[in-house]
Amino acid sequence: MGTKEAKYDFIGEFHQGVAIVMKNDKFGAIMVGGNEIIPPIYKALSAFENGIATAKYETFEHRIEERIINLSKQIQVDCGKETLFLPNIYDWGHNYVGEICIVEKDGDIGVIDKEGGIIVALGSYKYVVIINERLIKVAGESIESELRVLGHINLDTMVSDDKEKIVKMKSYTKWGLLDNKGTPVIPCIYDGIDPYDSYLKIRKENLYGIVSAEGVPIAPCIYDKIELFLFFYQSLQK
Repeated sequence: MGTKEAKYDFIGEFHQGVAIVMKNDKFGAIMVGGNEIIPPIYKALSAFENGIATAKYETFEHRIEERIINLSKQIQVDCGKETLFLPNIYDWGHNYVGEICIVEKDGDIGVIDKEGGIIVALGSYKYVVIINERLIKVAGESIESELRVLGHINLDTMVSDDKEKIVKMKSYTKWGLLDNKGTPVIPCIYDGIDPYDSYLKIRKENLYGIVSAEGVPIAPCIYDKIELFLFFYQSLQK
């Protein structure tokens, strides 16, 4: 058996320049000449007709789903009343909820928007669930996070008055903050985090303090109330 043949357990007949291959009971595809265009990662893969085929994939939830795939390894998903092909860097994509969808790659899970922008970077999460188009739950080994999204999440917009732009991270009953890639910015040590002018108001038990969006302490949690503090703080900086 030659080198090309040894790479796969089975190679089907070529049809329209493409052959289906199998390795370890997973299916992919090669072009004439042996160039692999679809890695053997799918539970099933039909013959390509006019550049598209039907692939079946086992998701992180252990469900078998079926999607259209093209010769560029782009998965087609539903997005409202339209369909679109995801960037080919992903192995699989779930249907969109609003304008965000869950994607998978090499066993990792992430979330992207309609333009392919990253909402939650690929990671080895236990699960990722889109509750609705503005709320995502992410569970790792030791934390459960709630990400509230409205378009792209950036540190300079998380502290706006629009609470939908806050990205909170919850570990049991404590709260912290995540950036737009799901990286912790403020550890889970507070009982509450809320926007306050251009900063974040933090709470430990019934006492309040202030931090910046980058997690830099401004005022410790020693105050019964914080209302006019920032007015005086900003005045002192001038």
